[in-house]
Amino acid sequence: MVQINLNSYDINAAVLNSFGALDILKIKPKSLNKGQVFVKVLYSGLCRSQLMEVYGQRGKDKWLPHLLGHEATWPGPARVFCCSRMRKSYS
Repeated sequence: MVQINLNSYDINAAVLNSFGALDILKIKPKSLNKGQVFVKVLYSGLCRSQLMEVYGQRGKDKWLPHLLGHEATWPGPARVFCCSRMRKSYS
């Protein structure tokens, strides 16, 4: 098993605090729990649905603030061995 020092990572996060603007924040990852994996993401984008959310076009949002960006790329192929439900994937 590879041990990763998560304290050495700064993560840029697109956070929606209020409609109309995203805040780009630097955050530190927390320690991982059993069964979790840390994936180094190179780029992450917003889909049209999330852009509509930024501009308040998806209805009332009860969960502000929250983190956006789910379309990610990472150095691949990625191999994950911690869980039987996860399989080798390619970017």
